[in-house]
Amino acid sequence: MNRNIALRFFATAALIAAHQASAESPPQVEHIETIINAKPIERTPPKYPVDAARKSQEGWTRLSFVIDKEGNVVDPIIQDSSGVKSIDKEALKAIKNWKYSPAMQNGEAIEQCQMQVQLDFKLSGEVGVTRKFMNAYRYIMEAIKENKLDDAQQKLAEFAESQLWNMTESAYFYFADAMYANKINDKKRELSSIKRALAAGDDALNNQEKLLYMLERQFVLLTSATQYADALATFAKIKEQKSAEQQILYYQPYADKIQGLLHSDEPMVRHAQINDDGFMYHTLSRDSFSLALEQGELDEVQIRCANKRSRFTVAEQAEWKIPSSWGQCTIFVTGSPNSEFQVIELGSYNGQIQITTPTP
Repeated sequence: MNRNIALRFFATAALIAAHQASAESPPQVEHIETIINAKPIERTPPKYPVDAARKSQEGWTRLSFVIDKEGNVVDPIIQDSSGVKSIDKEALKAIKNWKYSPAMQNGEAIEQCQMQVQLDFKLSGEVGVTRKFMNAYRYIMEAIKENKLDDAQQKLAEFAESQLWNMTESAYFYFADAMYANKINDKKRELSSIKRALAAGDDALNNQEKLLYMLERQFVLLTSATQYADALATFAKIKEQKSAEQQILYYQPYADKIQGLLHSDEPMVRHAQINDDGFMYHTLSRDSFSLALEQGELDEVQIRCANKRSRFTVAEQAEWKIPSSWGQCTIFVTGSPNSEFQVIELGSYNGQIQITTPTP
């Protein structure tokens, strides 16, 4: 038999057999829930604060919020910012007035609970680093290099108090602060400053070497702080960078170990602290967790997932179990500033993070 004819024969025979089998036993059809994400209707940009514009201040604010069943923004939380209070105030005011068509599940409106956005406040035109700022920056970096840490701390404090910086200068300031924190072995401060330097944008420092350094340090610090979901997100960012082959090769085994730990049944413990604004947030990697207070007072824990959320008062020895259908979640814990506690992740790995980030 010709080879092509034989192939057509066997293919036809297979189709006939499949048709006969389907006729004898109809396939079982499983209903799959359909979720349609919320869509923006009106997202009026925030007003630029007059006092900030007069001072040539720029900055950013990162917020988490919920879209309710009517499409309104509710429970917005400032997760982090460049530190300019007037900018944070306008960002929060603007987002409360945003309007969406609500998320839908099987034809019914539902909440969309894990929304994040960063609002950038930039003045028109090219704004670089002023000579005065650069001289002060170089003074700080030289003081750190020569271990004149009191001088570096004093100049950093002056910068932080004035906040007279644009977006690029903000990145330089927080990079310098991260280098100082590294020198005094303050890992919490170093991680916070690295996050803020990176939030100004990959091109703010205009230096690939500094960018890669900060991403490496962020991965290391997040890993040591057992913030594993965020550490893996940082490693993914490293892999996106040009000329990062050596870094990828070096950190890949650590990323693999994190993945192995996430899929194990070993408890994962993060030592956490309520910030000055009265809350702490943590991205979960497992489907259950508990909180263990060490000092201070905790008030409430809010669990935000893709399309579900719940709020609870914090009770000792309580364990929260998240249904697998909720996916990966973020928790927001409120309490007295500087209260210290443990977040203990238990249960099973619950998949990749699912956060919808709208474009402002």
